[in-house]
Amino acid sequence: MVAMAGTAGTVDGAEPVDGAEPVDGAEPVDGAEPVDGAEPVDGAEPVDGAEPVDPSGLAAAVEVIAAFVATFEPGCYSGVDAAALVALLSRGERLCGAGKTLAATRAAQAQCHRNQGHRSPAHWLAEVTGESLGDAIGTLAVGDALASQPGVEGAYR
Repeated sequence: MVAMAGTAGTVDGAEPVDGAEPVDGAEPVDGAEPVDGAEPVDGAEPVDGAEPVDPSGLAAAVEVIAAFVATFEPGCYSGVDAAALVALLSRGERLCGAGKTLAATRAAQAQCHRNQGHRSPAHWLAEVTGESLGDAIGTLAVGDALASQPGVEGAYR
């Protein structure tokens, strides 16, 4: 059931998607695979002793969102519930954008674009995301700026 802010419980008629569990206390999906093509980057060391996070939980969360959007019928929700969904989906969008920026910056630093025959990290990012080359350049510029200002990077996350 989907709990909505400002309502008395759950959205009427909402059912979990394929046995999806609430986000709080979420467990990785059995048999989840790592992100396609994910390999340790040629001897890369974690920054400041950070440990890599298993992306299988993220992949499962994206699949839950995809299933929700695929079956989402806005007319089945009250205006209050729809407004709560806007806030929730906007938060997800912001977090995904921040994660994309941070990951794309790391991929650019590791020269991953060369493995796929792209002439620049921005060309690679534009192809992977479907965004314009200008937007890809902007995303990487933000990532580069964040890398030089750790306090700002923390707020960006």
